[in-house]
Amino acid sequence: MKWSAIFIESICLLLILIFAYAAFSKIFDLGTLRTTIQQSPILSPFSAWLPFVVIGTEILIALFLMFGKYRLRAMCVSFVMLFVFTVYILFIKKFAKMLPCACGGIIQKLSWNQHLGFNLILMALVLLAIVVHSRQSELKSLLQQ
Repeated sequence: MKWSAIFIESICLLLILIFAYAAFSKIFDLGTLRTTIQQSPILSPFSAWLPFVVIGTEILIALFLMFGKYRLRAMCVSFVMLFVFTVYILFIKKFAKMLPCACGGIIQKLSWNQHLGFNLILMALVLLAIVVHSRQSELKSLLQQ
């Protein structure tokens, strides 16, 4: 197995673990998630349905990352989710008086700055995996012609 395949598999496994862990920790503490969203200056109008959309999206991302056919799309959606959440963190840090957090488990122990750094590093890794995967796919297409 080439380094590029190992890298992509490793990033996908990491994302599967992160998104599955995030989804299930939210499911087991749905009340806290709802309360946190209600306390958010941006998200409170969406508190009735947003927890289910976030949890569902995280589960779907984890599932689609397991299948090669959907892997590239799932990595792209992962990147978008991480980007949106990172922008949300930046906004909350800048403008909110209270910093609500519904993160569970290990992530809950991170400060907002550490969480931001974690997201930025993860986004960079996912972006690199997307580029490597795309180049790998282009090379396969050229070799098949």
